[in-house]
Amino acid sequence: MAVPGAGACWAFIDDRLALFTYGFYPEPLRWRVNLSFVLLIL
Repeated sequence: MAVPGAGACWAFIDDRLALFTYGFYPEPLRWRVNLSFVLLIL
């Protein structure tokens, strides 16, 4: 069922990974988001 040209644009996802992860959260405070991910995993 492979359709040529269908699927995710991984270059776009790679470029926008921080936006998908943090949204518009201020960069100096992103440690809080990272800490919440660590605590969630633990």
